[in-house]
Amino acid sequence: MLIAKEQIAKNAVNESRAELTEKISHDIRSPLSALSTILDGKHELNHDELCIVKTSIERINNLASGLLSEKKTHSEQSQRFYLNQILNNVAHEFTLRYPNQNFIQMKLRNTIGVFISASKEEISSIFGNLIQNSIDSFNNFKSGHIEIITETVNNEVVIKIIDNGKGISEENLAKIGSRGFTSKSHLSFSGNGIGVYNAINYLKSIRAKLEYSSILNAGTTAKMTLQVQSKDNRFLKKLHLNRDIKTISFELSKAMQNKIDSFLKSKNLCQTITTNNLNSLDQISTKLMPCAIFSSTLTPFPPGLDETLNSIKKVAQIKILENPEDALTIKKDNHEAFITTCDLEYIQNINTNHENINSILVDDDELIRLTWKIKSKNLNHELITFESVYEFDYQKNLFSKDVQLFIDSHLETDQSSIIPLRGEKYLEHLSQQSFHNLYLTTGYTKDKFSNCSYLKDIIGKEPPFMVS
Repeated sequence: MLIAKEQIAKNAVNESRAELTEKISHDIRSPLSALSTILDGKHELNHDELCIVKTSIERINNLASGLLSEKKTHSEQSQRFYLNQILNNVAHEFTLRYPNQNFIQMKLRNTIGVFISASKEEISSIFGNLIQNSIDSFNNFKSGHIEIITETVNNEVVIKIIDNGKGISEENLAKIGSRGFTSKSHLSFSGNGIGVYNAINYLKSIRAKLEYSSILNAGTTAKMTLQVQSKDNRFLKKLHLNRDIKTISFELSKAMQNKIDSFLKSKNLCQTITTNNLNSLDQISTKLMPCAIFSSTLTPFPPGLDETLNSIKKVAQIKILENPEDALTIKKDNHEAFITTCDLEYIQNINTNHENINSILVDDDELIRLTWKIKSKNLNHELITFESVYEFDYQKNLFSKDVQLFIDSHLETDQSSIIPLRGEKYLEHLSQQSFHNLYLTTGYTKDKFSNCSYLKDIIGKEPPFMVS
């Protein structure tokens, strides 16, 4: 009996080792393929090619490290990371691997500011394998197309990889995720199905899932659902700039500067004036106003300049993050807002004539913002709305100090915050910066609030626009 139990345990260990070996053998093929493609016949590499070589080597190294940490639990391997950066990095590898094919379209605006907790290496590997599976399904490589869409629903983030490949039959769709099953039997390099099998098992272990839907000869959708660890509202989804606003970059790296210039050009905005010296404020002269200053969060302004800029009218300060995880070390007390270089192509720009704005609403409820917009349009009342105080704060000095400001009392913060951001506290902060037409919007009665002498009034959630 004892010998039988020992044999069962030994078999389980051997099976576990075999699964790990299969997994490593499968996952290591992608970075090795990337290295082979980039290095084939080349003696010198450009910047993008060097990036993919570095990323591939890192992934191989991480796989090797995974062998050494075989005994660690999934929770021990998990870390908090910025989802969009991982998705962008993996998709970029395929863009470089297939330089003449523009078949991947990314739509990641809905997950700007979203962090998850998982193994970064596992999620990167799963996402890369799903893209490769879509590429392998193309009937015609030149007409192949992959759309990657993200969305957040409650406390979950959904990543959809949608292709127009050969599709999967209903019979085979039911077998996906079974050990040893593959839908690639039509290929000369037919796989063994271990990628999807391992992906489903890993995702189950972190309360996530992978689902498939498909129409034969039309295409397949792989849907990966993950738990949101936190959502940081300081990451901007939109800017409000127009061609009259001059842009200045302060001490950005060359790579960051190139990305900002490309972004501004794509939005039909002026390219930036680059400077490493703002002490004299020569770049912020009257002829340049209004202006927006792009600067790195890790590059502090010269002593006293930050306060000086805050006192100047018509200046927007926009902080750039190269590494989104840097936001985790920055306090939220000063209402700073960020844009990240990995999100630039997903950020919407709204062409705003700041001088014509009558009222501003800050409310995290999309339905409330839409209601106010409709009412203002019917009354020819110029209204602009913001989802968060961070979205408004970066450019508050572009607006007149006389503008009517309506801010919700109970604003959503990221899930890791214990105390919600109070609109009345932010309005008090604005009153100290010479804004004076300040209104608190709330569903509560006025007697819930005290010591708010800086407010013109406390009103309900209905759009007023009759307030004098």
